Amino acid sequence: FDAIADVLNALQEHDEELIDIIRELKQDKGEGKPFNPKRLLEKVEFLGPQVGLDELVHSIAVEITDRLGVSWDEWYGLLAKFKAREGHCLVSDRHKEDGRLLGSWASNQRTKKDTLSPERIKRLDEIGFVWDVLEHNWEEGFATLRQFKEREGHCLVQALYKEGDHRLGQGVNVQRRDKDTLTPERIQRLEEIGFVWEPHTQQWEEGFAALARFKEREGHCLVKKNHKEDGYDANLGVWVGKQRAN
Repeated sequence: FDAIADVLNALQEHDEELIDIIRELKQDKGEGKPFNPKRLLEKVEFLGPQVGLDELVHSIAVEITDRLGVSWDEWYGLLAKFKAREGHCLVSDRHKEDGRLLGSWASNQRTKKDTLSPERIKRLDEIGFVWDVLEHNWEEGFATLRQFKEREGHCLVQALYKEGDHRLGQGVNVQRRDKDTLTPERIQRLEEIGFVWEPHTQQWEEGFAALARFKEREGHCLVKKNHKEDGYDANLGVWVGKQRAN
């Protein structure tokens, strides 16, 4: 078969249609679709005994696909299969698809983007491939925080709070911790939706403002333990007690 493969490889260089056929067969193999060499057999004719010829033809067609096809197309098929099942292309680094390290392959595409052909970049874009995972995750977190703010009226997310499958509380704390490394654009976008960089300071200021209103109305600061002040979500009496304790 080596001699046949050499001839077919030479033919590929002058036949774009044959290249497309091989590519599709490789991608289908990656996606786990049944092997259908119909189009390939329009290009390659098999002559031989009638007994068992169908099986022989099928076997040789598979061999042609494996010898002439590019492994990238098969990997792409695996990614397309993952996307069809999961709804996205964010493959974890150690994920295996059909026993093959698809996560590593996806990471390599990002690393080698500058050397990929425009055609391959286009094909990856068509199925929603994410080139910058960190950027994608930040945008997803920001959208989730904005949704939280629209519903709750503030951005004070508790540390362990989850919005659906998203660890929003953890993500918010990361933004505060990494503020010095955030871009000015990201800082501005967060501040535009009322992001609180120093939650303890803000909470203290809100408590103090509520106490000031109480003092102006009552003439003193002796707030009862269970008193709640209008416009202040927390318990003002508890806040006052904490100031004494601290």
